Amino acid sequence: MIKFTHVILMTILFSFTASIGKAQSTQLFSPSDSVPKIELRYLHPFYKSLDKQGLLSGGYDIAFSYPINRTWNVQASIPLLFAKYEFESYYYGYGGGYGYGYLEPDVISKKDNAIGNIMIGVQSNRFLQKNRVFSFDLQLFLPTAPKDYNDAADYAAYANVYEFQKYLWDVTSVAVKGTYSSNPESGWIYAMSGGVMYLIGGSNSGLDDDLCVSYMLGTGYKVKSFTFGIDYQGLINLTNDFLNDFRDRMFDAVNIGAQYSFGNFQPSLFYSVNTRNDLRDFVSGTLGLKLAYRFAK
Repeated sequence: MIKFTHVILMTILFSFTASIGKAQSTQLFSPSDSVPKIELRYLHPFYKSLDKQGLLSGGYDIAFSYPINRTWNVQASIPLLFAKYEFESYYYGYGGGYGYGYLEPDVISKKDNAIGNIMIGVQSNRFLQKNRVFSFDLQLFLPTAPKDYNDAADYAAYANVYEFQKYLWDVTSVAVKGTYSSNPESGWIYAMSGGVMYLIGGSNSGLDDDLCVSYMLGTGYKVKSFTFGIDYQGLINLTNDFLNDFRDRMFDAVNIGAQYSFGNFQPSLFYSVNTRNDLRDFVSGTLGLKLAYRFAK
């Protein structure tokens, strides 16, 4: 079933889907700083057309951030993709002694894994005041994803459409973004970011080069060790001519999440819902879990 939808949606999404931020509410709860940090994020989609989706199926990201001086961090992330699911495929048969045709279900099982496009980059950390931060990110996504169709990459990609550049085969992406956020000890928090990404299709990708922009607005509230928040994220294609309607060029979602801080250890739980009906009819939502650890004294 995913392969069928892959033919329909990939043609559109491949040309203009990208994200210039850490999606799924992580930007809101993880402001940049000058402390070494490691994060593990897990995203599990809920596909309406699939049966018996494995609990551990989805996209995993292992991300690292390490300060090289007081102003700049080096970054890296490795997407690990796993898929295990079943779906029913129907074929036309005859039987029952009447000679009439009928649709016969056939249960198809899928199991696959892959590594996505590895990211390396740098990030600045400029504290405008004690509780306000501006960061600048420059990221390069290397073409390390499978060079042909992969069920695990497809499964994870639709759970995270505005970071699609992590799953495209033979595509190199360069992203630049700026983020302005508050980080008070308690009370209301807010964040906003925007940027551009340039996708370079290789000879095996079947894609032309493309340019995208992305944006994020978020707010939340801190109560002692708890943080609750909501954000709105999206991206817009600027160069693809496949769709003329501006709304069809937009891929956006609302994310709701919460975080608890155990000192340097910060687990987060969040849920993402696409705002477009055609995507929401395909994927009802994505559940996410993030485990972050800061190596601070």
